Amino acid sequence: FHPRNATANVDVRYSPDGRTLVCVGPVLARWRVRGKKELPVWDLGGELMTRALAFSPDGATLAVCSATQAKKGTAFQATVHLLGSESGEQKGDLHWRGYPADSLSFSSDGRRLAGTGGPYLRVWDLDTGKELAQLEPPDRQRGNSRMENARFSPDGKWLAATYDLSVHVWDAQTLRVAHSYRWGVGAIQRFEFSPDGLTAIAASRYGEVVVWDVEG
Repeated sequence: FHPRNATANVDVRYSPDGRTLVCVGPVLARWRVRGKKELPVWDLGGELMTRALAFSPDGATLAVCSATQAKKGTAFQATVHLLGSESGEQKGDLHWRGYPADSLSFSSDGRRLAGTGGPYLRVWDLDTGKELAQLEPPDRQRGNSRMENARFSPDGKWLAATYDLSVHVWDAQTLRVAHSYRWGVGAIQRFEFSPDGLTAIAASRYGEVVVWDVEG
């Protein structure tokens, strides 16, 4: 798979039914997995490449963040677009303040969207389009460390993100910190919940992998 109009790809996702593959970079490219059929490319009109995407659990909606910059050195203007995953029809926009999103995640019921950008984890109510919270890591430090890997657990109970050496888990309803983990394995690069939501896995920059019981 190689998008013809792209020079760099920064995120890639399968649709929940496994039929469609989507990647973002300078444009949003899509394929039917069977037959490797390339679908029409969507250009979101941003001057900078799109950075993050996520499918809703039912596969009907695609959330993707794009950013523009009036001129070099000025603040980013970022938007999370909610699109019909088949038609590209605009369902809504969420204004993203500050650093563009680099990860997005829908809750299991599809009613909330979370995303990381810079040192923040943001949460939206998609029924109202309102931002519910801007969360910071409990161990936030000065410098360039970023919140990354926003993930809702499959059962909708937890919301997690990584920050430098740590994984932080919030109660998805109260948005209060429930657990914080740091294992001394280096900066955490990737994090995922298992499909059944019972375990989670984190991978560090130095090749260490940690697996743990979410309820433990």
